[in-house]
Amino acid sequence: MIKFVNPKVDLYLSRVNEERTDDKIADQGQRLSIEIKNLMKTKYMNTRDIKISIVSHSMGGLIARAAFEYLEYYK
Repeated sequence: MIKFVNPKVDLYLSRVNEERTDDKIADQGQRLSIEIKNLMKTKYMNTRDIKISIVSHSMGGLIARAAFEYLEYYK
């Protein structure tokens, strides 16, 4: 169970690569970046005024790093 102290924190669990873990890391990173961009457009109206933290483990960290290449707008 996850409990937040700050009600302004949103938790989002990506599932875009769940069934595609045999694909290249770069491809998975690109899919993750598209998912993040879509979330930013729909939920946060493309604002650059929020912070995004990606928490991952092992291969997920490699995928997250690959996604950063496609998220230049949000740096």
